[in-house]
Amino acid sequence: MKRRTASWATLAMSMAVTGVLVAQEMPAPAEPEALPPAAEAVVEPAAARTPLMGLLDKAGIGSTLDEYNINITGWVEASITWSLLERPAGDVIVGRAFDFEHSDPTLNQIGLAFSREVDMSKPWDIGFSIETLYGADGRFTASNGMDFQTGTSPNNQFDITQAAIDVVVPVGNGLKVRIGKFITPIGYEYTNNTLNPNFSHSYLFGLLPFAHTGVYATYAFDDSKSFSLGIARGWEQSLKDNNDSLEVVWSWAHVCSDKFTYAFNGSIGPQQDDDNSHYRVMLDYWSDYAFSDQLTIGLNVDYRYDSANASDGDGSNVFGVATYFKYTLNDYVGLMPRLEWFNDTSRLDGFDAHIYSATLGVTITPFPNDSLGSNLKIRPEIRYDYASEAIYDGGEEHDVLSLAISGYFTF
Repeated sequence: MKRRTASWATLAMSMAVTGVLVAQEMPAPAEPEALPPAAEAVVEPAAARTPLMGLLDKAGIGSTLDEYNINITGWVEASITWSLLERPAGDVIVGRAFDFEHSDPTLNQIGLAFSREVDMSKPWDIGFSIETLYGADGRFTASNGMDFQTGTSPNNQFDITQAAIDVVVPVGNGLKVRIGKFITPIGYEYTNNTLNPNFSHSYLFGLLPFAHTGVYATYAFDDSKSFSLGIARGWEQSLKDNNDSLEVVWSWAHVCSDKFTYAFNGSIGPQQDDDNSHYRVMLDYWSDYAFSDQLTIGLNVDYRYDSANASDGDGSNVFGVATYFKYTLNDYVGLMPRLEWFNDTSRLDGFDAHIYSATLGVTITPFPNDSLGSNLKIRPEIRYDYASEAIYDGGEEHDVLSLAISGYFTF
């Protein structure tokens, strides 16, 4: 088993390195990048015509959808991950958000998104945003009351990750009010993995909520600055709630220039089951700085406090920093290194360790000049994690080295 894994790993890395060396001889134009969730309140670029909308055009439906400003998009992602040093206990790679299954070909996500963007120039307007997901990642994203299946079986599950109505209210420059289940503004990475620079998620991502259900209002002071404030039922609480309390969610986003964007986000409220008195405070900062047309560096800093959740009965403090390097070599290849430090030494349900992680991801676009083929991305990734305590392989090892190969297609 180990020899087979090693041979696959060698082949995959050889392909990735060969692709990089060949691609270095080609021109290097810039690629547009997805902004983390909070920035979307300020900058919402017009969506390009997707293959699915093009297909609907041919069916005679596209023009009707355009008339009502309705857009439909989708994506599919599949992957496989190996632990290279040795086969992990129970075939589980500890600490991973979604990619924890060793040597298991996985259908991660089939996603569909339906939306109507509101027109902020109108005194009143109404829109909506619905996102659905089917696949192995759906085992973990479901919220209370909208968990159509429970537990980790079956392997592929359906989830509605977002279902909200947007209303423009004529206040000042226009107030956008979102009502329903909405994707969290907290964090640098998305649940929709096609929007992330790396295939695997950071440890910080596992510290954050996926979604909230409530009312969330966004006010843009101008084209570069916005503030959002909302009241919700709690992390991953939708049609049902695990307690009788509400949480407050907020975000401040600022596009300072065409090079620098940052956001402060957070939430506060009771999150534990049947407990209205112990609070969780989540503070999140991220930024992106474009050093050139080819290189953008992202930074994510997170801090989470949970009262009465430490081993000594006091509050727990978990925090960390992740840095993302996004370098576009050319139309064919992008390099996506990530470095992370994660301090999780006080939670009752945590790792009780300092964790250091280094990831080297490569994004390959095999057919960049084809209108359909350019939507295909192949992402080999090698990652090394080290923990101050033996948390890997059933508590026997301090480190884990993994290789992953993923591919996705957006339509």
